Amino acid sequence: MEKEINMALSWEQLDNARACRIAVYREGSIDASEEELNELQDWAIETLIKFRNVFSKRIKTL
Repeated sequence: MEKEINMALSWEQLDNARACRIAVYREGSIDASEEELNELQDWAIETLIKFRNVFSKRIKTL
């Protein structure tokens, strides 16, 4: 999946839950310039679309 998304994924076990978190992280701050915030927003949207495309195929087979 990391190759399909083209970034390293963080696989995190959640204590006290029957679930885990699959995430990607990027540096950023709410106090950043408008330009940086726009770049972060674009990255987040592109990354969410990649997650949907990669994981929806697998979820449908469950």
